[in-house]
Formats: sequence, C-alpha cells, structure tokens
Amino acid sequence: MSDGAWRRRAARAWLRTVFDDGEIQEILTDVDELAGDRPGLRGLAVRAAMIARYPVLELGDRIHGNMTSGGTRMRQMGEDMRLVARRLFRRPGFALTSMAILALGLGAVIAVHSVVKGVLLDPLPVGEPDRLVALWMVDTEGKRHRMTPGNVRDVAALTDVFSHVAAFGRSEVTFHTRDGAPPTVLRGGAVTPGYLATLGLEPVLGRAFVEADGDPNTEPVVIVSHHVWEQYFGSDPDVIGRLIDLGDNAWRVVGVAPRSLYPTSATVAGGLPFTEADQDFFRPLRYGGDYWTLRRPHLLGGIARLAPGMTPESAEAALETLSTRLQGEYPSNRNEHVVFSSLTEEVVGDVRPALLVLQLSVFLVFAIAAVNVGSLFLIREEDRRSERAVARTLGATPLRLLSQRILEAGIICGSAFVLGAVLSAGFIDVMQALVPYHIPRLGEVSVDVQALGLGAVLSLLLAVVFGGASRALGSARPTALARVSQPSSGRLQALLITSQSALAVVVLVSALLLTRSFQALQATDPGFRAAASWTLGLHGAGYDTDLVLERVRALPGVRSAAVAYNHPFERTWEDGFALVNRPMPNDDSASVASIRPYGDGYFDAAGIPLREGRLPDLLDHEGEVRMAVVNEAFRRRYLPDGIGGSLRIRIPSADRRLGEGNSVYQVVGVVGDVRFLGPEADPEPAIYVPLRHFSVPGYQLLVRPASQGSVQLQAVRQAVYEALPEVAVDEAGTLAELHSQALARPRFNMMLIATLSATALLLCTLGSYGIVARTMSTRRREIGIRAALGAAGAVITRAVVVRALRPMALGVVLGVGASLAMSRVLRSLLFGLSPVDPISLIGGPLLLLLVAGAGALIPALRALSVDPAETLRIE
Repeated sequence: MSDGAWRRRAARAWLRTVFDDGEIQEILTDVDELAGDRPGLRGLAVRAAMIARYPVLELGDRIHGNMTSGGTRMRQMGEDMRLVARRLFRRPGFALTSMAILALGLGAVIAVHSVVKGVLLDPLPVGEPDRLVALWMVDTEGKRHRMTPGNVRDVAALTDVFSHVAAFGRSEVTFHTRDGAPPTVLRGGAVTPGYLATLGLEPVLGRAFVEADGDPNTEPVVIVSHHVWEQYFGSDPDVIGRLIDLGDNAWRVVGVAPRSLYPTSATVAGGLPFTEADQDFFRPLRYGGDYWTLRRPHLLGGIARLAPGMTPESAEAALETLSTRLQGEYPSNRNEHVVFSSLTEEVVGDVRPALLVLQLSVFLVFAIAAVNVGSLFLIREEDRRSERAVARTLGATPLRLLSQRILEAGIICGSAFVLGAVLSAGFIDVMQALVPYHIPRLGEVSVDVQALGLGAVLSLLLAVVFGGASRALGSARPTALARVSQPSSGRLQALLITSQSALAVVVLVSALLLTRSFQALQATDPGFRAAASWTLGLHGAGYDTDLVLERVRALPGVRSAAVAYNHPFERTWEDGFALVNRPMPNDDSASVASIRPYGDGYFDAAGIPLREGRLPDLLDHEGEVRMAVVNEAFRRRYLPDGIGGSLRIRIPSADRRLGEGNSVYQVVGVVGDVRFLGPEADPEPAIYVPLRHFSVPGYQLLVRPASQGSVQLQAVRQAVYEALPEVAVDEAGTLAELHSQALARPRFNMMLIATLSATALLLCTLGSYGIVARTMSTRRREIGIRAALGAAGAVITRAVVVRALRPMALGVVLGVGASLAMSRVLRSLLFGLSPVDPISLIGGPLLLLLVAGAGALIPALRALSVDPAETLRIE
C-alpha cells in the first residue's frame, strides 16, 4: 500500500470519530482544494493540521449547542436511557452473559489484588518496618543458618549500626486452665528483653520485659498474646500480676502483647517462619553469662533495627568487617559471615512468587474474558446494522448513536463491577478457608479500597472501549439503506481471537509447568518407608516415656513404637562437630550438622532404612562409649571413605548437657536420607544421638502398625492418657499425612493455576464457537449454494474450521513467545523442571488448538445438517 493510501486511511479513521462517510468525503475534497499543490513536508503538515481541526471544531460546536439547550439534552439522555433499557430487557441473554463474565473476572481481580496488597504491600504492624532486618549466619556454600548466642552478642555491640538487637527461639509449654480440663499446648517465643523495643511495639496491657527479667535467678515472668488473653482470660485486665501454670513452673503475667507480632519461631525450614501458631506467649531467654559466649550451635533467630541515619549499605560493610574479625578470633566462625535481610521480605518472601504468578494469571484470564465480551459486543453491533442505518436516515446524529452505545456498555460494565465487588468478598473468604498452607496476614485481608478503585477504573475503560470504539469496529458505516444487509469483514473479530488465544497459551503453559513440577516433587523419595506410622506430640515435664511406650507397644496391631525429639519432617537445631581420629575433608573446620536425638526403636517406627554398619542397641547406650548414627548426606560430605574403624565425632552441644569431655560419640551406622525440610529440599547432614543423653522439652511419639489400619489413633491417644494423664497430646497424624502437608503449597498453586487455565480454555473455545457460528450464519446462502452444487460437506467444514483456527494459530505463536518471557517469574515455583520445558511449551498450545477446534466443529456440522434447498428457500 502506498504512503498516500495510508495517509488517506488514517485521515478517514480520525474523521470517522465524529463524521459519517459522506461528510468525510466532503472534508477531504475541501482539504485537497485548500492545500493546493504544496509539495513535500510543508504540504503534509498543512493537510494534517486541517484534518486534525475538523473533529475538534465540530465537537466544540456540539458541546456549545448542548450547553445552550441543557433541557433538551437531559430529555434526550432520559430517552436514551429508556431505549437502552428496553433493548437490554428485550434481549437479556447478551446483557446477562456479558455481566456474568465480567463480574467473575472483576471479582477475581479485586480479590487477588486485595490479597496481594494485604500480604505483600501493606507495611508490617510494627514500628518503621523498613528499618527492621533479620540476622543470619551464611556459610561458604551460601546456606543460611540461625544465629549463635556469641554472634548475637557481637552484633548487639555495634550500637552505631543497630539501635536495637534481639534474639528469639521457640518455646512450648503445657498450660493448665485450673478448671479440670486436659492440659493445652501453648507455643510461643523465648526472647531477649529488648524484643518488643526492637519491633517498635508496646504491650496493650502491662509492661515489656526489662533486663532483669533475663536473669535466671529472678522470678519467671511472661507476656501472653492477645488471643490467649481473650480466649483463656476473657480479656480480663486484672490478668496483669496473676500467676499461671506453664509447664512445671508458675509464671507471673506482666503484659499482654499486641496482635500480629513478628517474628516468632526459629525452628522450622528456612530458619525464621512467621506463623500465628507460635505467638501464644513470650518469655525471657533466661541464661547466665557463659551462654552468650557460645559459638555453637545455631539456636537463635535474630532481628535488629538500623540506627538513625544508618543506611543498609553501611550496615552491610560493618557486618563484613565484624565477620572478618570473628573469623580470625574463632575457628568456628572461619567459614561463616553475618548478614541481614529485610524483615518484611522474610515474612512474605516465600509466598511472594506464588501470589505474583496468581495475580498475573488472574489478569490474563480477565483480559481473555474482556476480549470475549468484546466479541459479543462486536456481534451485537453487526446484528444492529440495519437498525442504525434506519436511525441515521431518520435524523439520528452519530454523536447520539455513540452516546447510546457508551451508555449501554456503561450499564453492563457498571453492573458487572457492582456484582464483582460483592463476589470479591466471597472469593477472599474462600481463599482464606481453602488455602492449605500459611500465608502471612491472609486472615486479616478484606476487600481493599484501592482494589475497588482498580476494578472501577477497569470497568470504566471497558465501557469506553466497548461503546466508543464501535465505529472503529465497522459498526457505524453508511447513511443509505443500500448497505443495510452488507456484512462486516470480521477482521477485528479475528484480532480478538488472536489476542485471547495468546493470553490463554500463557496460562495453559504455566499450568502445565506447575503440574509437571508437582509430579516431579511428588515422585521424590521422602526417605521413610512407614507412611502409615502415627506421630503424636507429647508435651509435659518430668514424665517417664518408658511407661508410655510400654502401654502403646502392648496395643494389638502395633509393630513398633518409639519416641524422638522430632518426627522426620521436623527441623531440629544445628551444631558444629569435629572428627576425633580422622582429618576433616577439604579442611572443613567449621562443619555443621543437624542434631537429631532419638529413642530405641525409632528407625523401625519411622521406616528409615539402615545403609551401612549397625544400629546401637540397649547395651550400647549403657556402655562407656556413646554410639551415634549418621545419614548418607553426612557420609557423602564428611566421610568419603566410609565409617570403617573406630570413627568418633565430638559434638559441643553434648558437652554442655553431659559435662566437659563427654561429647565424643562413636559412629557405628549409616541410615538413609530423610528430607527434613520438605520434598523440595536436598537432604542435609544429620547426626542421630541417643535421646537419653539430651534433656528436651517435649517428644514425638511414633507408632508403626503391623499392617495398614491395624492401629487406630484413638487407641493410641487412650493408651497415652492412661499412662500419663498430665501429658498434653497434639499434632496427631500419619507420616503420609505429614508428607501430603509438605506438598500442600505446590499442590494448591497447581490446582489454582489449572482452574484459571481451564477457564481460559473454556473462553477460547466459546470464542472459536462464536466465530464459526457467526460465519455459518452470515455465509448461509454461500454455503447453501456450494452444497447444492455438490461441494462435499467435509471440504466446507474444513474451510470454515481452518478459517476460525487461523487467527488462533497466530495467537498460539505469540503466546509461546510470551510464555518464554514469563519463565523468570515461574522459575522459583518449579522443582526439577526448566521453565522452558518443551512438553509444556508444545502441550499447552496443542491442547488449546484441539479443544478450540472441537468447539468450532459443532456449529459447522450443525449448519451442514440443514437441507441446502431449505437454506436457499429461507434466503
């Protein structure tokens, strides 16, 4: 097409916003006469300026006329309202379908944006959250560890860098309500006295901890959480000063904490989980001075507040200087650095990728829905061509017809927004009820005003696009009845199909990637072979586990039972160790392993296989030489030559519990790896040590049935209660259930995106159905003639379906390119799978084409089933 033709087409498109075709031709003739033969850029500029002013001047005249005849304009608007309402009520299917599709899309957008804002964007409920950081130790491999007491003390000494530094750990106690009810397990934090001050918070009642509260020789004090104060003390303000039984001690309540404290526990995967389940109470860390000199183990979470005027870059440099000094002074710090990260990112960081992918997917599906509704408006405008031509002949102006279309689209989009706002509250409730894993602050989310504003803006934009762009869609054409029956080209409809197909491919490929990733995750070996084993948490003080085991092992159908500090999917503390009679490989003097105390029969009860050597027996536990077992990850990293000979290791944390010189263990066996941190995490080195050598605050009871279903949970609970009625039991379930819970997050992400992709697929199928149905309707006479002349039905069907799928195929190509661009967003959610997985990149588009092709066949076959003679007779 020549440059002149392009310029003339652009001029017509601009003028058509106000004028009809006859007026446009007159204007172009006038411009040619006035511009004359001016050559080059000067002539182009003159023509462009003249063409540009015509619509502006015309609209100015019309607005002035409307202002001088306001009453007439108001009457016209009332008439237009009644006319549009009659049209919508006369054909409610179009209006209801459009409103339903848009309402679902807008409701999802409002709900997800509210969740994203409430979880990711709103500041934490603490003082100046952007100044709060989480403290970590990082080894040479980049792995993060919790802080050691000595390193916390060293960081706290940097008063010019951090105005406040606090440490915290996990604490579990049994709570006796004094009303005869069974004891309850409360989970909270053991914190340094400056914990609340570091967070910038004050108790809602009472006082915060003071330095004297951390002295082990003072009276034990506790701050209860807001929900414990409400649930167990009826919001009684006189709770301050009351003594309550926590475990085997009486604690004096000195304060009530505000809601939603962060952080809490420091004992699960990632080192710093932030769950509401660990905020029942806060007690001071009560240790003597020697405790704060320890360089092992990694026991404590750490938080700090940047000093006024201190920048993160300067703080990083100060910590690097501190790390260099500590590496020279302490061998245990040789391969570790002290670092910090944003506390807000630690709270929301692990759910950020999933929420952002969800938000992007919802916007894509909403865009597909909007395109689908746009196709409905296009078809409606085509059907009303004759009606508009008659209206123009009777004197209706283009501006009034335009206002009617915008008014109609505004009613539909506005109603969809109102309905979507109502639905969004329900969507949030459903998400809060069905999400099977913890999302920080999700329980506090409600419909957000900003999200409602976003929905209103989207509705307004759609109303303008659907109503105001109809002239560009080819809906307002000629002034004469001669073109009443002329069908439009359908190019825009093909463009809409291309657009929604491209968007659908992105969602489909994402769903396939997450599905294949989940399958890979599900196929990983958790490391145990006793999925039916029950695990129960036992909480209390000073009880005899042998009595519990005797009762449980006597139950019919029990193969084995044991106690341990934790179950296979629970993280424990990490400690350094040293090989006593063998050099460390690679001069790894700062070696760290997970310390896992266990009881007799644990490996059989948990189904953890023996790989090398033997398991210690009762005689070994009573002997002078203590026995230990390591896992395969430990052997691979630290014992490449195996455990042959009299291999011994020294564990510093055992010295603190058993006395100096009593921490040497002989390694006698190697057991299989267990993925302690979840199916997606690699097994970490672990040392299994006898439980009797360590004093722990609680136990996990594992009961392995002789066969599936041979032991019921209630029977185990009853046996525990009969043996020790003062022990609190919680967290009961099978190892298979724990494994399933570990998969809950990727499973839910997969199902959510799969649901959105199914919605996108349905919308695209409806789009292909609509375009073929429209084609068969507008070309009925042509198809009837071809069939009457002997054209095979298969040939006609193929031509029609290919015509429908051609724009979809172009959309598929564009969608694959967009999916590749989106791969970086999905990378963090995938396990064992590349974001450019060829099966997903091919399978998504292929699935779309197959399903949409099947949808296109239905109207084609239905039209061909009609007798050609009947079709021609009707025409």
